[in-house]
Amino acid sequence: MTPTIMGRFVDGLKHAFGLGADPATAFEPLPEALERIAASVVDRGLETPAIIFLDSLRPVSFFAGQTLHALTPLAKMAGYAEGCEEIAQSLDDREMPGRLARRIEEICAGRRQAP
Repeated sequence: MTPTIMGRFVDGLKHAFGLGADPATAFEPLPEALERIAASVVDRGLETPAIIFLDSLRPVSFFAGQTLHALTPLAKMAGYAEGCEEIAQSLDDREMPGRLARRIEEICAGRRQAP
């Protein structure tokens, strides 16, 4: 039985925006720049907006990473080069926003449990 044009189209779309987790990278530590971002977000009490933003960023994280790669020379000229390349490379990974959101939740939960 040959699939119809619509069937092939739907099958193609099923994986176009797939966000399945890669088990090999799920437990790798975050790069240092992203750890600082996570701690800074929790220090400012912006966990919820940050997690919502990161969840909305997941489908376009690759494009955000490529944009940051393109803007890195401008950031270096402006003096904001620290961690810029590291963050850009991290955004190229589709799972990084989800991992960063989980890390923010872990830090927040750890601070709530601490006396």
